[in-house]
Amino acid sequence: MKKMCKKFKKEDVLYLGKLSKLELSKSEIERYAKEIVKTLEFVQNLMVFDVSAVEEYFGISDRNVTFEDGVRNLRALSQEEALANTKHKKNGFFITRKILKE
Repeated sequence: MKKMCKKFKKEDVLYLGKLSKLELSKSEIERYAKEIVKTLEFVQNLMVFDVSAVEEYFGISDRNVTFEDGVRNLRALSQEEALANTKHKKNGFFITRKILKE
């Protein structure tokens, strides 16, 4: 499969940073340029799938999922119920592996 782009230019990263109101260091600009290229290549790999028969979905529900003030949400678990079946907990929270590098 042909690569979408070989290099994401410094100017492109600076433009995205400006749109996002971020002040980026030189090392961040270089790192983000590489990460954006990897992301675009991944997305391009998804283009091999035929999704023409898949109905569009925008995540909008046609029903009211809110609750009146003072009404308890009976579908939700309490903190104790949520943690009841795990061995990996500390101070009322789940313990998970670190997934971010920084």
